[in-house]
Amino acid sequence: MTLIEAAAILGMAIGSLSCGNFIKNGRRKTYLIFNFLGIFTIIPQMIENPISIAIGRFLFGFCSATICNAGTKMIDEIVPVKQLGKYGAATSIFMTLGMLNSIILGLLLPSSIDYEGQLQNETWRILYGFPIIY
Repeated sequence: MTLIEAAAILGMAIGSLSCGNFIKNGRRKTYLIFNFLGIFTIIPQMIENPISIAIGRFLFGFCSATICNAGTKMIDEIVPVKQLGKYGAATSIFMTLGMLNSIILGLLLPSSIDYEGQLQNETWRILYGFPIIY
C-alpha cells in the first residue's frame, strides 16, 4: 500500500473516531463546515509532490468520514420513523455509487505496467479534483 492510499485511510479512521466531538456542536453545522473544508483539501492534492498529495488525502479522508457520520445522524433525527428505512438505505446506496464512480474514473489512468505513460499522463488530477463537483 502506498503512502497516498494509507494517508486517506488513516484520515478516514481518525475522522470516524473523532467526529463525535464535532457532531455534538450541531450535525448540520458540522456537515456544512466539513463539506466546505473538504473542497480545500483538494488544493494540496493538485501539487505534484507525494507528501503534499498524502497530506491532502489525509485531510480529505478526515472530512469525508466526518461528513458521512454527521449525515447519517442528521437523517436519523430529521426523517420520520416510517420513512427512515428508505432514507437510511439511500445513504448507503449513494456512498456505494460514489465508490463505483471512483473505480470507473480509474479507467482513465494508464496501465500500471506502462511506466512512461504514467509519467506523462496528468489524468490523476481529474481523479483527485473530481470531489469538488460533489
